[in-house]
Amino acid sequence: MAVTGARGSGKSVYIGVLIYALEQYLRRSGRTIQPYSTGTKAVYEQRYEAPLFRENRVMEGTPTLLSGGAYQRDPMIWRISDAQTSTFLVVRDAAGEDIETSTGDLPQLSYFGRADLVVFLFDSLRLPSMIQILAGLIPAVDDQRLGSSSAEVLPTVLQQLSGGDADLALAFSKFDAFHELPKADTEHYARVMGNPSAHFNRDETMLRPAGPGQVADAQRWFRNDAAFLDQEIRSLFRLIHEESVTLQADQAAQNKQIRGVGHFAVSAVGETPQHSARLTTRGISPFRVLDPILWGMYRRGISI
Repeated sequence: MAVTGARGSGKSVYIGVLIYALEQYLRRSGRTIQPYSTGTKAVYEQRYEAPLFRENRVMEGTPTLLSGGAYQRDPMIWRISDAQTSTFLVVRDAAGEDIETSTGDLPQLSYFGRADLVVFLFDSLRLPSMIQILAGLIPAVDDQRLGSSSAEVLPTVLQQLSGGDADLALAFSKFDAFHELPKADTEHYARVMGNPSAHFNRDETMLRPAGPGQVADAQRWFRNDAAFLDQEIRSLFRLIHEESVTLQADQAAQNKQIRGVGHFAVSAVGETPQHSARLTTRGISPFRVLDPILWGMYRRGISI
């Protein structure tokens, strides 16, 4: 899987929390996840685990591939195992600058087209309308360190996906900000986001059926949940007047650039950092971070 998006969309934080959450999820069914190489172990511990879980600080941006410190040049490889089988998870992080400055098909980004799953994180906090609505409810966004918007970056990502074999998970990142909308002075958004029965308002990942004898139940549960969530997130894109994003993804699927597209909502941390030095005040509380990868595996006939 490749994780991509514009600068500041939370790609590295998402990867760091994803591996942690996946370990908790797999434990329920007697599976383990372990780094497959010493390089993977070192990179994850130093670049992801240390700042997120030990130092509680905002992670540094992913270096560009042309820089000397581009640790993401080599993928992280993880082994998911039970008593009988093993599945290998290969994760690639992409610097937002590399995506924004690319023109045409770039050899260093060719792994996008060979991936089984590409997770694109759409940062709604880069939208002026959302920033205005959420003013006073979440800390102000520092626009100085950010580049292109997510909507501007997506066409570049789709251009790299010419092989048609990758599934695209189009996910709202930092979705905890959306959960603040019922407090905003706008009835339009508050009514939608205040619906307690909406799938984007609850995370029941750890309540899903687990274990060898519950595979069929787990697949049925996940299929129904993913279908509802997909339609809800599509509606949210229309609500914030960004329906062109879903149209581009759907057209890519119709043109056989990608294998399929699913829509998701994720929050790796669970709250917007209050200032640049400290990541969270309540502890990391991931929301639906596993949905994209579970969907990607489901699409490949892999049940975990």
